[in-house]
Order: sequence, then C-alpha cells, then structure tokens
Amino acid sequence: MPTTAESGFPGVGTNAWNGLFAPARIPKPVLARIHADVVKVMENPAMKEQLSKVFMSVVVNKSPEEFQQFVLQEIKSWGKIVIENDIKVE
Repeated sequence: MPTTAESGFPGVGTNAWNGLFAPARIPKPVLARIHADVVKVMENPAMKEQLSKVFMSVVVNKSPEEFQQFVLQEIKSWGKIVIENDIKVE
C-alpha cells in the first residue's frame, strides 16, 4: 500500500481518533455529567494500560466545547485537502 506522499499527497498525515457525540440540544448539565464520567473512566490507569496494549493513547479534552472545536478544525483541515485535491469516493 502506498504512503500518502507516494499517492500524491506529500505532507499529509493523520492520527485516528475516537470521540463521543451527543444530540445538539442535549441539556448542558447532562452533557457535563457524561463528560465527567467519560474523563473518569478514560483517566483510570487500568483503562490506559489496556488501551496501550493495542497501541492506543488517551487524550481527553478539557470540556465538550474543546472537543467540538477540535472536530470543527478536523472538518476544516480535511475538507480543504479533499476539495483542493478533488478527492472522490470510489
């Protein structure tokens, strides 16, 4: 399988990431509770150890708003690459 550079996209790299999404109109207190619970689980040393066994690292956003900004930046960055390179689904 060719690298991204070999495929004509030099300087493009990526990291896979996972996140939890909620409906746009979720009540703020509910979202805050879910975020706090997820942070608690993901920061647990046993969880981090299990994930490291499958080469995953834990990065927890400080707030739901910070995660939202991260997602919006990803959309902007990858959208630009897709448009500039006329990438199509095959």
